[in-house]
Amino acid sequence: MYLLIKCFEDGDSYQTFSDLKEAKKVFKEEKKDEFYHNLALCEIGPDQSFGFSEYGFDGEGVNVIAEWSRDYGDQ
Repeated sequence: MYLLIKCFEDGDSYQTFSDLKEAKKVFKEEKKDEFYHNLALCEIGPDQSFGFSEYGFDGEGVNVIAEWSRDYGDQ
């Protein structure tokens, strides 16, 4: 199973996929839109723990396929 984690200042959204090609397509679309401040596309199995810390994505035993963070620059 593949999981796309979409983080926003007011809350997070999660989307699951059974097809990696479709998951990568949606990841690229969300990245291009830059609505979320952090994205992580992962391959997950049963009984795995994962999430975000102040240092980014933390997923012991989770296969991170792609990760992206919005660059706020000097705002």
